[in-house]
Amino acid sequence: MLGETDFTHVVDEIKTLQPDVIINTLNGQSNIAFFTELYKNEINSNKIAVFSTSIDENSIKKIDSKALKGHYISGAYFNSIDTVANTELKKEYKKHYGKEFMLTDAGFNLHVAFEFYKRAVFNKKTTQEKVLLNEMKNDSIKTAAGIFYIADNNHIYKSVRIAKIKEKGTDVVWSSNNLSQPKPFSTFLNKNFWINEEKKLYKKWNQSWHAEANKGEYNE
Repeated sequence: MLGETDFTHVVDEIKTLQPDVIINTLNGQSNIAFFTELYKNEINSNKIAVFSTSIDENSIKKIDSKALKGHYISGAYFNSIDTVANTELKKEYKKHYGKEFMLTDAGFNLHVAFEFYKRAVFNKKTTQEKVLLNEMKNDSIKTAAGIFYIADNNHIYKSVRIAKIKEKGTDVVWSSNNLSQPKPFSTFLNKNFWINEEKKLYKKWNQSWHAEANKGEYNE
C-alpha cells in the first residue's frame, strides 16, 4: 500500500483482534501515518510488536522515535552491522556525501550491484548488456554485509537480518546462518502464470522490458 494516510479503521481492527504480531508491508509515507496512528492509540512494541519489511534506516528518522522504539525491520544491510568492512564503508560514504549521510539497505544493494557490474565490464571489456548479464551469473562478492551471489536466474542470494529499532538507530538481533534463496515468483499463484504474464508484457512493450510510461502503459 503506497500513499494511504488514514489508518483509523485499520488500527480499530487491530485493537479488536489483538494479534500477537503485526506484519507491515506498507511503503513510503504510509508508514509515518500508520505508526503515528498506532502510537496515538497507545499501541506500542510492549503490547503488539510490528515487523516491517519496507522501512529503511533513513525513513525511521522521519517517524517519532517513541512510536517506533522496540519494533522490528528486516533487510540485508544495516548501519549497525559490526564489522571492520562496514565501518570503512560508512566512512567512505560520509566522506563523499557528508557526515549526516546514512547508507540504507536499498542504497547498499545498489552499491553491490554496481560492484558486480564494474567487475563484469573490466573482465569483458564491453558494456553490452547480454554479455555482462552472462558474465555476472554465478559470480559472488564479499561485502560489508556478507557474501552476495548471483544465481543463473539473475537473482541474488544474500544473508537476511532483523533489526530492533532503538531510540536512536537499530540493533541487529538476528542474522540468517546461510544465504537466503531468492523467490522471484509469488507462491499465491502458479509459477507458469507469472511467466506467461511476463511474456505478455514483453510482447506488448515491443520486445522490451521497459513500458512507455507516457502512453499510460503502467496504468492498464
